[in-house]
Amino acid sequence: MSTPKITQELLQKYQQNQCTPEEQAAIESWYNDVAKQRARAPLDEESLMAVDVHLRSILQDKLIDRKASTQRSMIWKVAAALLVALTVSSIFLLYRNSTKPETLTVSNQPTFSPGIFRATVSHGNERPASNQYSSNVLTMDHQSTKNSLSVETAKGEEFKIVLADGTEVWMNAASKIHVPEKFNLNDRIIFLEGEAYFKVAKNKAKPFIVHVADLTVQALGTEFNIQYYNHDRKSIKTFLVEGSVQLNQGKTQTLLKPGELFEIDIQTGEHVRTIISDPPKLYAWKDGYFEFDNTPIADILQNLSKWYNFQYEIAPSYSHKTLTGKIARKQSFDDVLKILKFSGINYQISDGLLRLSPKS
Repeated sequence: MSTPKITQELLQKYQQNQCTPEEQAAIESWYNDVAKQRARAPLDEESLMAVDVHLRSILQDKLIDRKASTQRSMIWKVAAALLVALTVSSIFLLYRNSTKPETLTVSNQPTFSPGIFRATVSHGNERPASNQYSSNVLTMDHQSTKNSLSVETAKGEEFKIVLADGTEVWMNAASKIHVPEKFNLNDRIIFLEGEAYFKVAKNKAKPFIVHVADLTVQALGTEFNIQYYNHDRKSIKTFLVEGSVQLNQGKTQTLLKPGELFEIDIQTGEHVRTIISDPPKLYAWKDGYFEFDNTPIADILQNLSKWYNFQYEIAPSYSHKTLTGKIARKQSFDDVLKILKFSGINYQISDGLLRLSPKS
């Protein structure tokens, strides 16, 4: 049986999940070639760059040190997830012989830059803007425990601090950590708003305690991620990477196991415990990535806006739109716009505001 020819009509058929098994295999095989070797794909350079932004960043990290058959299976699985679900609606309709899609113009639009490594640090009663650190990790010493310490990242900033006990803390954008005076002398207690990843130094005599709203997370020596943005989130999310932590809220105590995500609705008090099959995606930000898995577009923009520092509006017709993929946080905002465009999402930018709305 001859291999089906890849045409615009066949790609549209695939997009609508109407292909035969042979046609599906042919398209996914072609997808391999696009993702792995740009020169073999009959696409113009501009289109290839746009495809690369969306596809290669997703696949590159997933294919390292895997056998060839496993690589092929993984690529096909990702391709199906991207194209059949509500993730990408027009990414392959880019042939020279077909009508070209509307040109994406970004030169006259405001460009939002990726975030930088910086934080505002204040000691004791100093004014919040008294010190800004932008190059090295901030390491507390014994002397610094004589005064309280506050470390705050704005939108478009991230930072890392090493506390006096040796605990490492990675701070995401728009986050704040307060370390009371005499930290590590009699106890190890800190306060968090926003999101942070903790690698706690072991000390059985002094449990490490993080206060987040009315929740406390207690650990001895472990790694975990906490997320709570009090302005736009209605929940506190705690994910345990390794070790063990005890969550305390009022009279309720919960012991987490590695690989478990615990989410508490701060308004109702309801909680959900979930076992995560792909843990790194929950703290991909720490390693320089955004990773989404059928994530609502509203949640995606909420994360992106903190890093690229922009405001946004989403039309109700996009409320059920989801995307799957992985992009580097160092990528330009123009690359993010290309991903939106080739995912079938229409947008406009004016006065520093990103609006997602279908064409009228």
